[in-house]
Amino acid sequence: MRAIDADAHVIETMQTWSYLEDDERRFTPQLMTQSFGAELRSNEGIPVRDFWVIEGRAHGKDRNIGTDTSQESREMLSVQARLAHMDELGIETQVLYPTLFLRPIVQEVDCERAVCKTAASSLGKIAGLGAGRARVGQDQRRLRHLHARPGVRTRARRALFLSALGDVGRS
Repeated sequence: MRAIDADAHVIETMQTWSYLEDDERRFTPQLMTQSFGAELRSNEGIPVRDFWVIEGRAHGKDRNIGTDTSQESREMLSVQARLAHMDELGIETQVLYPTLFLRPIVQEVDCERAVCKTAASSLGKIAGLGAGRARVGQDQRRLRHLHARPGVRTRARRALFLSALGDVGRS
């Protein structure tokens, strides 16, 4: 029996934000590259130089990555590369999670709805290309509809991301 990877992260790219609606484009994160100053280091001790800037705060883009995974695979630039890497590891199915949203990053409700919705849409698109092997949990798919739930805040959104394990069987 092959394994299910229930903690499969996708590193956000500029493509992630392409799903923002026209009236939400003002929430598009900026990509900043550090050129000097004290270094932030990744989990593996590698300097983190790229940051998403959202609401004026910087968040490390590649802070939580493993160097044993190619950029095209970890950013899902090539779904086929990700599937090949899964085969190497003996993984049948991955439940996809957005890496940036592992912790609360947004304060403004409208911004939060916009970036969560676009992240969920991006993951849905990626999963659709995964030949049934890349899955997005039901609760993550619901994030696309946060605009209809204006009271949802960061803790509730994070709980939706983390609760996807109960829905691993659906794509």
